[in-house]
Amino acid sequence: LTVPWVTGSCLLIRRSCFRRLRGFDEEYFLYYEDVDLCRRAQANGWSVCYEPMVQAIHLDPLQNRPVTPVMRAVTRHASLTYFSKHLRGRQFQGLAQLIRVEAWLRQLQAMISGRRHDAEVFRQLRGMCRDFLAGRTAEARRRLDAILRLARMRPTGTPIASALVTPLHTTAKRPQPQPKSATPCT
Repeated sequence: LTVPWVTGSCLLIRRSCFRRLRGFDEEYFLYYEDVDLCRRAQANGWSVCYEPMVQAIHLDPLQNRPVTPVMRAVTRHASLTYFSKHLRGRQFQGLAQLIRVEAWLRQLQAMISGRRHDAEVFRQLRGMCRDFLAGRTAEARRRLDAILRLARMRPTGTPIASALVTPLHTTAKRPQPQPKSATPCT
């Protein structure tokens, strides 16, 4: 079944396609990188397919958790990145303005409630929208990095890739069982 995109949490991709596309776009921190990859694959002649017989269960999806101000900023950055690359014009401008108004209202609510940290996150999100609208995507990314540092989600100066790919634990290499007899496959 051909579809526009599949979720990155359960994605199989041909190595040749992944290499040709140069992998995931690192401008995305989280979210939408899978949608972007599928869109670029289709633009390069590949098909994106869904196999309904395969099932994967995401045990803790975002929609089942309370969305913190930091995660709201992360998801908004992802959608702005995607729209700025693929849906320029009115759609992108409308989304950016909508997010900017949302951030202003949430910042105001946080200030009234005395949540200064949250207010700062939403202030940065408003600036991120201004940066995207002005075509300053690198500056918008720096604002996201500042938000992540505020939340202690990313050590200062740590590249995104190394911050995300850290081993949870290490295990000693186990010896592999040796076959009793070596019979050639036919």
